[in-house]
Amino acid sequence: MRKATGLFLGLLICGISPAALSNNTGEITIPDDVWAVGTARTPDGSEIQYYELHFSDADRELTTRVEYRYPDGELFAEKQLSYQEPLASPGLNQQDLRNNARIQINRLESGDEVAVEVNYRSHDAEQAEQVRISSDDDLIIDAGFDVFIRQNWESLVQGERITADFLVPARLDKVRIGISRTDADDCATLEDEIHCFLIRPAGFLRVVSWFVDPIAIGYDPQTKRLRVFNGISNLRDEQGEARNALITFEYY
Repeated sequence: MRKATGLFLGLLICGISPAALSNNTGEITIPDDVWAVGTARTPDGSEIQYYELHFSDADRELTTRVEYRYPDGELFAEKQLSYQEPLASPGLNQQDLRNNARIQINRLESGDEVAVEVNYRSHDAEQAEQVRISSDDDLIIDAGFDVFIRQNWESLVQGERITADFLVPARLDKVRIGISRTDADDCATLEDEIHCFLIRPAGFLRVVSWFVDPIAIGYDPQTKRLRVFNGISNLRDEQGEARNALITFEYY
């Protein structure tokens, strides 16, 4: 087990790999099988909102489980991901332990027809809503966006704009998005070289109640690993309101 010894974001910017995480309220122990940690801060970077502890299978750099913890170490949400082809459309089971909000996504195949079944329970609902949505090879689900970026890496780095469908469980629907390269300053202030991409809605008529501002994602150009996420979080705040986060990632 590893314990915190320094401010995570400061170590990231300095290029130092921390052994663990620290904060003003105590220490967080990081299990030895954690392969990545995300530090989610307020958009201006001034305050830590929560940590993401990412667990992976032994053979592939694919997140299979995430623990979401407050700065004092308290677990408040968790997520499991299961992968099959296409890898950008993983199965998902996410639960918010504060209010029993839940997302479950399963891939269904019947002959030539492929769909995903979405079960979504919001923070203020007594029961889940369910819908089946037609799927294809360019449907992105949750962390599958990371797989999609790496699958289209050369085209994106060269400046090509790639479009795809992105599943939005809270809307029980998918939206068309465009992903394109942008200036590194749009991602964050990491001193390391970074490739920055913007995720924007491709159709403005379908953007109501999801996101208006683009989501910026920054990648290490050598390892192709996600280093920065700057945009709307997949977790609501304590009042059940949508929130933005600046998340920086370190790998072990």
